[in-house]
Amino acid sequence: MESRWSIGDSLRVIRNVRDDGTYPGAAAGDLLVRRGSVGTVVDVGTFLMDQIIYSVHFLDIDRVVGCREEELIGA
Repeated sequence: MESRWSIGDSLRVIRNVRDDGTYPGAAAGDLLVRRGSVGTVVDVGTFLMDQIIYSVHFLDIDRVVGCREEELIGA
């Protein structure tokens, strides 16, 4: 699997990102990041060995959120 973006790249989320029950301190369904927010990739990993997950730091809300590739576009 080849990642589309690298650590340090600036990305924008194309839809609201809500907690799927795995974000610490938030309830499932809570809004984590609003659509259009810009963040920086701080890590790249995989989920179930078939999905690339980008850890994106959204500086304006000081939150790091895991996003799937299809939720992101270049900023």
